[in-house]
Amino acid sequence: MFHTTTLQRPDGALIADECGEGPQALLLHAGGERRQVWHPIMTTMAQLGVHSIAFDQRGHGESAGSRGDPVAAFGADTVAMIERSNMPVVVGASLGGFAAMLALREADTQARVAGLVLVDVVADPNPDRVRPFLRQSGMTPEDSPLVEEILRQGALFRESASRLDLPVLLIRAGRWSPLDDDVVDRFSRLVPHLAVTTIAGAGHLIARDAPFALATALIAFISAEPGCRPRRARSANP
Repeated sequence: MFHTTTLQRPDGALIADECGEGPQALLLHAGGERRQVWHPIMTTMAQLGVHSIAFDQRGHGESAGSRGDPVAAFGADTVAMIERSNMPVVVGASLGGFAAMLALREADTQARVAGLVLVDVVADPNPDRVRPFLRQSGMTPEDSPLVEEILRQGALFRESASRLDLPVLLIRAGRWSPLDDDVVDRFSRLVPHLAVTTIAGAGHLIARDAPFALATALIAFISAEPGCRPRRARSANP
């Protein structure tokens, strides 16, 4: 059912699994995960007519590169993934969401994408909430240059989010999440056409906790108003 492919980048190959036929979903996992976390979701979506593509991000699984590479490298990888896809809905969980926001900064890249789904990630989560959350998860964020870089670059991700001119869905975890209502409200002001849904029984790693519910939410988003690209006035000072 799964077909493995590669995408050559300047510093090595990125490895992906593909599954199904139909409109495409490009699935970007969270930091520390692998592409296989998406397999249950891909199987469900294939049964409902969606072609899913899930990469090991650089430094993860079988892909080349390092987890300590700058976040811009993850964004550039995502641009290359989009360029080899066919009008995908881009789905980014945690690290994958940050990579997606950077990739979609430019209008030319957005024009190649049908929509964006952010899985429990926003442009500028509160570092004072994120660091304790990660420690409770068994990670020391101060020892991860990538985590600290992302947390320091809230202004960059806010500016990237302010440029989003395509359908955007935020899927929130209903329990155990680094996001609070304040940061979600702030994000919705940056992206006024944002839709938000919550998966009540899931923690931050929704793909692991509630794959069927996540697949259902993705199918609903992919199926709704194909080609709809809402427009809005841009702010000079996001």
